[in-house]
Amino acid sequence: MFRSFELDKMLYVHPTFLGCWYRDAYSTARHLLQAQLVGHVLKDIGLVVIIVRVKNIIPGNFDPSDGGVFARVRFICYAFSPALNSILKGKVDSIHPDRLTVSCLGLPVVTIPRTLFPAETVYHPEKKSFVWAKKAPLYFEIKQDDEVKFTVAELTYDSGRPIALLDIRTDQPKTEAAAMTVVGDIHSTSMGPTHWWSTNASKSPQSPSLQDSVALLNQNEIDFISFMQKLRVQSRC
Repeated sequence: MFRSFELDKMLYVHPTFLGCWYRDAYSTARHLLQAQLVGHVLKDIGLVVIIVRVKNIIPGNFDPSDGGVFARVRFICYAFSPALNSILKGKVDSIHPDRLTVSCLGLPVVTIPRTLFPAETVYHPEKKSFVWAKKAPLYFEIKQDDEVKFTVAELTYDSGRPIALLDIRTDQPKTEAAAMTVVGDIHSTSMGPTHWWSTNASKSPQSPSLQDSVALLNQNEIDFISFMQKLRVQSRC
């Protein structure tokens, strides 16, 4: 889900940064790239989480209008893109009669449509919550701010604002910015609010598979922590 990419970008350096640029162009370029790209989604790449390092800088022309400079910068970044059928965990942001919205790992809003809820799920407008009552005495509720686990059912990219990246193979400008749409699924066993499976797992006839799912989720979290620690080391190089 986390991958590294080598990209090219035509970078504009405002006169405000020229002092830093002439002292340490590589550090300044990384700083500017972080400000422009981190937190944005690039089509078919994912959510940029860090600029690891700048590999090469080719100086360009001055901008006669304000004295800034252009430079072609090749850099390495890491991006996050959830794999289909992977398990993620987030927090319920809002509840609507036909869907949930979930925040997760800095991604754009994740939508979980009601069609991908467990069967026998009912919306309660007075509480603004969903209830899954599979059979008495089981009673499961989905409320705002609940922590939920879900599988990634769909991932698409839509056109967004342009970012001036360059195609490494052709040197031609290309538009890479995009809006990422993630659709989640909680109808499977052990998916949904985590409190369903912590407080009611012993009552549920489906609970034996819970341990496997939790182990997988915990491993993903451990991998994420190790990944970020590795990035911190690389970014110092």
